[in-house]
Parts: sequence; C-alpha cells; structure tokens
Amino acid sequence: MDDEYFRAMLTSRHDVAGPDADAARENFLRSLERTQAQGLLNSMLSGMSEIELTTPAGLYLGKAGSYDVDHGRLSRVVRRVTLGLLYHARQSRLPDEYEARTYYAGALRDKGRESALAIAQALRDSGSPKFVGKNVLTYWWKQTPEDPHATAWLLIFYGKVPFIAITVKSADARHDG
Repeated sequence: MDDEYFRAMLTSRHDVAGPDADAARENFLRSLERTQAQGLLNSMLSGMSEIELTTPAGLYLGKAGSYDVDHGRLSRVVRRVTLGLLYHARQSRLPDEYEARTYYAGALRDKGRESALAIAQALRDSGSPKFVGKNVLTYWWKQTPEDPHATAWLLIFYGKVPFIAITVKSADARHDG
C-alpha cells in the first residue's frame, strides 16, 4: 500500500514529468478505478485544497490544486529503497544494530534543511550518480571511513523529489557498546 501511495504522490506533482513518470501516473489513475482503491482515492480527495502560488521573489502566479502528503509513508518506501540499494552495493544487509533514517528534503526546515543541503552537496561532489530507470531514481551514496555501515544517501525521484537517507548505529546499540 505504501508503494502505491508513494507512486501516486510523487507522480501527481505538477513538476514531475517524463516518460517513466507519465507511465506511472497513467497506471495509478487506472488503478483508482478498482474497488480496492476507493480508500486511497477518498484519502487523496479529502486532502485536496486550493493554494495561491508565488515565485521565490513573491510574484503571484495564481491558484492551483494541492494535496496533503503523509511524509511518514513516503519515508518508509525510501527507507526500503535505501536498504535495497545498500544490499545491492555490498551483497550483504545492514547489520541489526544499525538503522536507516530517511528525510524528505522538501519538508525540512531551518537547521535540518541546512544540514540536508550540506549532505546533498557533499554527496553530489563525491562522485558520479547512479541511476535506476531512465529518470525514476538518481542517487549518490557514501560510507564513512571510520564505519563502513554508517552511510549517507541522496535519492532524487523523477528528477525532482529529493530525499536524504542515513544509516547509523541505533541508539540502543550505541548505549550497549
């Protein structure tokens, strides 16, 4: 269910386009015709509203439709994607005493946003991106020299939707050892 929600929320954005996004959007819209999708459809419709758009300089652009997004559901999908990519890169899973945390870069504010931007820039500067699909996912990742299980990730879906992910030793494991 989270995967379908993730696909729906990302491909419903006004700035997400391209053959892969368009195909995913069309598949999602067709899936809404199923009886089993009525809960998702009702949830999306109840979260819709109209907003006023302005440019960063403050110029008024008019009104547009908007919808509420459950960032927790998006983060669960990005966490699974990150763990899958890590497994693919290493051919082993993340040890149990570590956890993966994900953050939607667009929802971060103040110091969290500054930290995310610094991580994103450092990852972009560290090497070439890797790709999944033509424009479905672009990502960069790096592990720390001190701990190969501590990693940082920048994942950009459909060329527009950025997430930061990190793998770190869990708080319980840090207190035990």
